[in-house]
Amino acid sequence: MNVINEYVAYWDEWHKQWFDNCSSNPSLLDSINEWIIPTDKGGNDNPIWQYFPEPYWGNPNSDKLFGIFLNINPGGGGASQNILLRDQDDSNPFNSYKKNEHSYSETIKELSKITDYKTTEWMQKWRVNWLREVLVNQSINVSNIFCAELIPWHTKKKSDISDYAVKNAIPDLINNSVIIPLSKISNSDSVVKEMKGKIIVRSSLILDILNSIYSIKPNSIKISDIENYAIVDDIDTKSSKQKLLSKFNSYLTIFKIDETSFYVFSGGSNSALPNPDFKVLSVGQNKTNRKTGISLKEFMKS
Repeated sequence: MNVINEYVAYWDEWHKQWFDNCSSNPSLLDSINEWIIPTDKGGNDNPIWQYFPEPYWGNPNSDKLFGIFLNINPGGGGASQNILLRDQDDSNPFNSYKKNEHSYSETIKELSKITDYKTTEWMQKWRVNWLREVLVNQSINVSNIFCAELIPWHTKKKSDISDYAVKNAIPDLINNSVIIPLSKISNSDSVVKEMKGKIIVRSSLILDILNSIYSIKPNSIKISDIENYAIVDDIDTKSSKQKLLSKFNSYLTIFKIDETSFYVFSGGSNSALPNPDFKVLSVGQNKTNRKTGISLKEFMKS
């Protein structure tokens, strides 16, 4: 079994355990493969565990993967995702889940093709459209990218995810079941050459998680080649003319785990990644021969 199939099989089994237990007697369920079941609401109307978990979106088994993204968690849960509302069997995601015999991977493959499904719309707007500009390829869609989540639970605030990870002492579990598998998947033959060995992250929270893992077990995670950059807005995107005065847009931290480079963007608005036409500038002494002073689009493909 290759690394992608191992990842898919892990979350298929994990998700089925969630469904089977929560459908019958949720009071008996306190963890799934060491993932502690959260009992608080996390900003939702009901406890977090009731909402259809989403460990990833897109299709990691696509014949051609144009990009791999790592998000922090799938955001707040909605009524249609609440497993205790049994009338939801006739609407997604539970309708697709039932039709696909409770296979998470097949369910998400199907939902990723539904362009007006809320999560698919989000991925299209905030991840696919950015990648289309970077790779100059308008054919990319949600079905040929892979968006993993650091934590599968729905919460409205990312700080709730940090609290969950620290409180339940699971950073090492996150490392072993998400970060390391992703680093291996990014080097698989299905990933296009421009994005091979690269994972895009939009949140500095992953840095906190990795620091936590390192503080608990320094030898369990091997991070190398740490680099720091600033992304600056120096171009008028409407006219494509250079601005007289540029301004800071985002901070970029790059590091390697095994042979995979993680590009961690922090700052900026909402869930947006920096405009690919913005300029990349080195911060401090980076031990690399990467060319800077070029657009993020050029930088990502170098």
